[in-house]
Amino acid sequence: MTKVLYIEDNDDNVFMLKMRLELLGDFEVLTAEDGEKGCEMAISERPDIIVMDLEMAARPVCPGAP
Repeated sequence: MTKVLYIEDNDDNVFMLKMRLELLGDFEVLTAEDGEKGCEMAISERPDIIVMDLEMAARPVCPGAP
């Protein structure tokens, strides 16, 4: 099973992508509503792929980010 971390602040987008991927049956979708929580989850959950809303982040929140 592929673990996906989706970092998105729009609930409608989260619902749409999460449902579509989970219906395919080979995805576990984790979600975070902001960059800070997303960084924490990326470290703790070790997802296979991270999908992120690029317009959401106004500043780096992960240690070591440029």
